[in-house]
Amino acid sequence: MRIKKTQLQKVREYLNAGHKLTSLEALNLFGVARLAAVVHKLRDRGTPVKTEMIEVRTRFGSATVARYYIDGARGPQRKIFDDAE
Repeated sequence: MRIKKTQLQKVREYLNAGHKLTSLEALNLFGVARLAAVVHKLRDRGTPVKTEMIEVRTRFGSATVARYYIDGARGPQRKIFDDAE
């Protein structure tokens, strides 16, 4: 029987692989609707998750959103959408 990974495990593995993650990406990739809550739990458990605020384009102009990452984690960087200029 295959054991399913929790949202917490999926996000931790993704960040540990060197990826950065926004709420929209987390929803699309893992079905995580409340990424900030998952990040809070990770931090409580000792994972050094950092936050950077980025500006992204929206259909109404632009918005500032949080993008989470683990400093020093190595791996490929996926870019789902461009940063607004």
